[in-house]
Amino acid sequence: MTLSNVQHQAVLPTPEYLSRVASAWERFVCNKPINKTSVREEVLASWQRCSNQGIDPYRRQQSKVISDNELLQLRSRNDILISAIAKSLPKISDRLSRTQCALVAADANATLLSIDGDREFVDSLKSQWSAPGQNWREMSIGTNAIGTALTLGRTVQIFGQEHFCLADKALSCIAGLVRDPFNQQTLGVVNISTNNSASIAEIPLLLALILGAINGEIEAALSAEWAKIREAHASLQKPGKGLVAFDRYGRLVQAHATGREVPAIPPGQVLAGLDADAIRARAPKNLPDWIRAEQIHWFQDGSGGLIHLDASPTRRPSHPHPALAPPCLEVALASPALKPLLQRAQLYGARKMPILLLGETGNGKDVFANAIHRAHHDDNAPFVAVNCAALPRDLIASELFGHAEGAFTGSRRGGAKGRFEDAHGGTIFLDEIGDMPLELQPYLLRVLEEKEISRLGESRRRKIDVQVIAATNKPLAEKVADGSFRADLFYRLNGASLKIPPLRERIADLPHLIAALLEKIVRPGEAVPALGEGLLEKLSAHHWPGNIRELRNVLECLVALSPDGILEWDDLSPDFANQLHGHHCHGDSGTASGQQLPPGTQMVAMEREMIARALSSANGDATTAAKMLGISRATVYRRIKQYNLG
Repeated sequence: MTLSNVQHQAVLPTPEYLSRVASAWERFVCNKPINKTSVREEVLASWQRCSNQGIDPYRRQQSKVISDNELLQLRSRNDILISAIAKSLPKISDRLSRTQCALVAADANATLLSIDGDREFVDSLKSQWSAPGQNWREMSIGTNAIGTALTLGRTVQIFGQEHFCLADKALSCIAGLVRDPFNQQTLGVVNISTNNSASIAEIPLLLALILGAINGEIEAALSAEWAKIREAHASLQKPGKGLVAFDRYGRLVQAHATGREVPAIPPGQVLAGLDADAIRARAPKNLPDWIRAEQIHWFQDGSGGLIHLDASPTRRPSHPHPALAPPCLEVALASPALKPLLQRAQLYGARKMPILLLGETGNGKDVFANAIHRAHHDDNAPFVAVNCAALPRDLIASELFGHAEGAFTGSRRGGAKGRFEDAHGGTIFLDEIGDMPLELQPYLLRVLEEKEISRLGESRRRKIDVQVIAATNKPLAEKVADGSFRADLFYRLNGASLKIPPLRERIADLPHLIAALLEKIVRPGEAVPALGEGLLEKLSAHHWPGNIRELRNVLECLVALSPDGILEWDDLSPDFANQLHGHHCHGDSGTASGQQLPPGTQMVAMEREMIARALSSANGDATTAAKMLGISRATVYRRIKQYNLG
């Protein structure tokens, strides 16, 4: 959980707000119109989902849904998460008791694994609301922090009356996701709950501390396992014999190539037939042709295994670590932090897999897509970019898939090709894919599955050879949850998804990006300007909500205002400089309503306290403190300086 997530969730409800929520809930469950501004948007959307699901809002108890034996098996399947919680709990156990709070952990399906904290409150929870083995999916028991966080795929705080069911309205909770450090897959969810109104202000900080510690423990545990797997791979490797190592989730760790035909698989990708359940049961199903069950050696501790392959002189497999092609290398030189993503993208592109680029607006998804295209196509291959949000809704189908003559009023004589046919032999880049109308999504899914299209108004199917790269700055998982994006299309695209981090999370790339952008900004024959003293430091302190697009705009202004060839901060107009430097941290300093919090508010005090406590727990070590908090070391150093914590 990042610092920005804590800030976003830490806005406290007023008694007046909770009273309005209670009144709105009474009207909502009676199907009466309500003032939508009286309830937070994310809460009202959750209520609507619960109502559509037929959940009883007057539920007063939660029943256990699995047996004790099933719970033991569930805890065994989540041993990494449970172990990380056990190691991290001492960091906040005293504060849980003092504030009458409980730490509740659940798996990725919202089934509760453990409850710890203030003994009296924990006993109350287990008897009335929550016990290990119970399931807290939103679609099962209504709006709650655990289930709604999993539904939305992000940290969620639910205050008392905002719960959908009566049984839960005495609680205030905040829940954040625990993610696998290698592929960001959700491993589980951690929740802080309280029925003490005086403790509500503390629970975001408690969650940030425990979640940062848990993430650090999981990363350390998995890294240690990968080191042991690599060691086993090295010790058992023999000349002329192929050997593939995989971890507890079936992800490839290391491969020794042989001549037999083995697909190029990037490290970290799950091997077909070897998911976590198959590994625990040591019973893989639907293995690909290049793996036979008798070739698998299982590690006794359940951490993965090895696949022994026979050598064959016929063909060498593709190397899992390809050198970057020049177009991708160009992007990596401008932003070294993107190199691992570009390596994965290049492997996906080589197999023409659909690729989904995720990230905030302005962070260069179009440049990334074009680099993938140019890495695998010659200069004559088309690259067709389509902004799904910019096309008129009534024309998007014909724009994408083409139309036959007479298909609709105003159609072209003789018909017309669509963008997919224009991209034949190359790449189509579908930007803002989250805005594609729901009724057109099945057509796109069919194109991805069958590699053919049909123009509107005709039955003929046309084969196409197109690499599809989609992009969005919206949380598609949320759109799946609310029914505005098809789940099958999401999962088809999400298999090869790449999340491009915002500029504030790769601020170390700033000097490289500035150099690359200035090369493009200057006119032919002009010398690339130099950076004045202190400029890079001030630019590095900015939040960059507009990402690379905003950075380019700032540099263009500086170049225009600096005719002497040296870019100086003072060359910017005061208003523009104040606007640029108006953010005081690299996290999202907005409140739940999207308004920026001014310095000196409770949020700044909470941030300072959190940094100070983390540093104290880490004996002053900024690297350890950063891991505990789930933020970068550079951010910790900036806060130390900003809050005089040194």
